[in-house]
Amino acid sequence: VSLGTPATIEAGQSRPLGMMLEQRRHSGLLQFVAVSRPTMGDGKTLTSINLAGALAQSPQARVLLIDADFRKPSVPTQMGLRDGAVLGLRDAILNPNLALKDIVRRLPAYNLSVATVGRAQIMPHEIFKSTRFAELVDEARRDYEWIILDTAPLVLAPDCLMMGRSVDGFLMLVSAHKTSRKEVAEALNIIGPSKLLGLVFNNDDGLLESYRSEE
Repeated sequence: VSLGTPATIEAGQSRPLGMMLEQRRHSGLLQFVAVSRPTMGDGKTLTSINLAGALAQSPQARVLLIDADFRKPSVPTQMGLRDGAVLGLRDAILNPNLALKDIVRRLPAYNLSVATVGRAQIMPHEIFKSTRFAELVDEARRDYEWIILDTAPLVLAPDCLMMGRSVDGFLMLVSAHKTSRKEVAEALNIIGPSKLLGLVFNNDDGLLESYRSEE
């Protein structure tokens, strides 16, 4: 909604998250942000897209959204992009002749750039351990003001643990009535206190009804 209908109330709910990141970056390096969740189905990808859209509202903003959920990529589907024949991150890992600009798709209508997982078949642990991944990260830091990664679930895959040294911090989604305390504790243990930027609590129907009752 922050891309298609930025003036709506729903889109406005993503702006405080972007403002929080803007404020946090004044106290130190904050540019490369991973969005994750303990397990599946907590609205992670929608949050990643809306956060990237909120950060891209300024005409001068340079924002890159990267689909780094290699086991279940969904950024192209959520954004209505055709992804079948598009080069992406995995292709650039295997082919050093591909620069970041060769795998990034620019969306002028949204002032946003997107990189998908790509066509090549390569295991996530090979990606995050490779020097090529570090090179692409450095290239992204030079070219973009913000880089948002949509990642695999923290508890179900080791990807976030391996990419931890490359990102500046994690935003972790917690879903009301679904994410258990045990899952949250396991995920926080994986991230570590120094890398946690904050928790995003969603699907809280009680809070929404309470707000409406005040109108």
